Amino acid sequence: MLAPSSLLSSTDPRPHDGASSDQLARAFLQQLAQDERKRLKADQRSNPFGFEDDAVLDENDAIEQIVIRDEENRPEATHVPVPADLAAVAVILARAIEAEPGLVRRLRREAPVVTLATHVIDLVEPVRIVAEKCLFRPDTKVVELSSGRARDLTRRNAALFVCDGVGRDARPEKGNDVIGTALHVRVPIVGIAPDPKRQLPRDLMRSSEHRIALPCLDQAGLALVVEAVVGSRPSKNIDPNLLRMIDIADLPVAFRRTATPDGCIAALERIVAAKADYLVEGPALEELDGYGEAKEWGLAAAADLQAYRVGRLRWAEFDHRGLLLSGPPGVGKTSFARALAKSARVPLVATSVAEWNAADYLSGTLQAIRKVFAQARAQAPCSEGSNSRARSVGSRPARTRSTICRRNSAGYAGRVFGIGQTPHAKAFSVSTKPGQSHLDPHLDHLHAR
Repeated sequence: MLAPSSLLSSTDPRPHDGASSDQLARAFLQQLAQDERKRLKADQRSNPFGFEDDAVLDENDAIEQIVIRDEENRPEATHVPVPADLAAVAVILARAIEAEPGLVRRLRREAPVVTLATHVIDLVEPVRIVAEKCLFRPDTKVVELSSGRARDLTRRNAALFVCDGVGRDARPEKGNDVIGTALHVRVPIVGIAPDPKRQLPRDLMRSSEHRIALPCLDQAGLALVVEAVVGSRPSKNIDPNLLRMIDIADLPVAFRRTATPDGCIAALERIVAAKADYLVEGPALEELDGYGEAKEWGLAAAADLQAYRVGRLRWAEFDHRGLLLSGPPGVGKTSFARALAKSARVPLVATSVAEWNAADYLSGTLQAIRKVFAQARAQAPCSEGSNSRARSVGSRPARTRSTICRRNSAGYAGRVFGIGQTPHAKAFSVSTKPGQSHLDPHLDHLHAR
């Protein structure tokens, strides 16, 4: 699926004005740093050496005594590092909240109803943590409504309804009773889910005054995250092509053993580049033979994408919306997708029916499909290759197939095309335009040779 740009993605591809939100983002980061400092002090009071049992420290251990003396002579660190994943979430959440006029004050003085779309499951828990620590007044006790705890709510509370989208309760028919109680008591309510409209209680969505999608993390936002982790801002930017590929889990891994700001950027680039299919060794589409019309289509698509990027071509004029490669195993369908991604200089989001159907229930299959689309949206422009897409939903009723297509293609109009791979001559494909028939009229049916 080739799409244009955003760690943590937004449906709005426009870059964020970092200066306008730095004040609130820094305040969120400062709050997280204060909480981290309290946690570290509490740990030190309970166990100054960080061992589960102080008895293991043998006074006769000469080596341990050397280490202890060395630690005593070290100057005390003045900077308290914030966990990298929470720092990133704090920045994007602060920017999303600040974009809603008056919402910062209302969350601390009134009882607004807010929903936050994280797009991916991995962000649900860190968003919950940051929301609980930063959105409400310091004396507010936050209650988790999804556990059914609404009976003892008072005006001194705030309420979170958190849903990761997994399980039978992740649907609009569930949880409306606790939402009704919270609305009656008039406390601030914040719902958090990858896709709030499908996964949060119906009454929460009906009463929501602010429906917010988390924005992308840009260069200025990443600089704030590095500063929160190591204490100062980097002097260089990360490669823009790698920036949009950052996952929340990449940050703690990259920053774990890095003590300098520029070292953080360099480590992050190495980690992200290692998973960038279009940067690894391998042939570009220009170097491959045997694909016939498919190769011609791919080269034209890569050229059009470049023209679109530099503004010489509008998406409405982009003719290469989707491609279906059909043929027996081993003819090079996946190789074609990788080669096209390399020629077009875009990431490849590879998926397969085996991954989609690994779950025991249909809800798990749907969640896996949504995750692929969310990943493609976060890394756009990118190429998404689906192996044997026809079988993934082929056994479902026609109405179910159409619903899956419409729901998962929503939000990609004008920014996406895909590559389907199947051993069958006829396949099911996601349309590039929401509301279209589930069979894409722009799809080119070409056989790999």
